[in-house]
This record gives sequence, C-alpha cells and structure tokens, in this order.
Amino acid sequence: MRSIPFETIKAKIKQSCIETNYILGDDVLQSLHRALAEEEASLGNEILSQLIENARIAREQRIPLCQDTGLAVLFVELGDKIFFEGGSLVEMINQG
Repeated sequence: MRSIPFETIKAKIKQSCIETNYILGDDVLQSLHRALAEEEASLGNEILSQLIENARIAREQRIPLCQDTGLAVLFVELGDKIFFEGGSLVEMINQG
C-alpha cells in the first residue's frame, strides 16, 4: 500500500489551479493561431491577435488570463493500493 500525505495532494491541486489561470494550454493556443491564419475579417484578426497576446503576457508575467478559463473539473484515477494520510481525497481537492 502506498501512503500519500494530505499536504502533498493539496499543494499539487493548488499549484495546478493557479497555473491554469495564467497558462493557456498549447492546444488552445495552437487553435487560436490557426484561426488567426484563416480569419478574413479585420475585426476577427484583431480579436484573435489580442487573445494570443493576452496569453503571452499572462504566461510571462504570471498574471490571470483576461478570458474566462472556465470551471475546474477534475477526473481522478486511483489504484486500489493508495492510502491518503490526514483526510479524504475530496477534502484535499477542495482545500487545494
């Protein structure tokens, strides 16, 4: 059986939540670049360019993205030989 301390999971969840606010996923960023390359309208080009620039600034300066980053949804897969020290997994996620 493997034991994982409460604070370890809590810290990883916290770090992930914070990074999600200032790092736009590479897949999303690539999609924005593709959309920009295909966009014909000048207003569309301007908006897509601003979204890409915002993503760059947020990543470099570690500040929140201006666009909505959504709601956190966690999918957790656990083996049957895991034991959490100090609380339940739900408590760790909520505190993180």
